[in-house]
Amino acid sequence: MYFDNCTTIEELKSVRNELLRQYHPDANGNVDNDEIREINAEYTKRSAEFALQEEAEQNTDAVAMFLKGAVVAGVEALYKKQPKVVKTINDVLSKSVGENIADLINNFKK
Repeated sequence: MYFDNCTTIEELKSVRNELLRQYHPDANGNVDNDEIREINAEYTKRSAEFALQEEAEQNTDAVAMFLKGAVVAGVEALYKKQPKVVKTINDVLSKSVGENIADLINNFKK
C-alpha cells in the first residue's frame, strides 16, 4: 500500500521517512498512531522481503562462483590426465565458439 512502488531498500527507507514526517503529530497536529503503526508494520514486512531477496542473490552468486571453480578445476584435472581429450575439446571450441579452453578458464577465473 504505502511502499508498493519501491524497488530498492533505499527507496523504501526514503518513502518511510517521508511518510513518518507527513503523519508525525508535530507536522500536522493530528495524532494518528494507527497510521504510523500501519506504516511501520508495512515497512518492517517489506524491508524483510528486501533482505531475503538480497540474501538469495548473494547465495546465487556464491553458487555461481563455486561452479566456476569446479569447472576450472575439472578442466585442469582432465588436461593433466587426458591431454588428447582436452585438445579435441579445444579444437571444437575454437571452431564453434572462437575461444579455446585456456581463454575460457581465464574468463572463469576473473
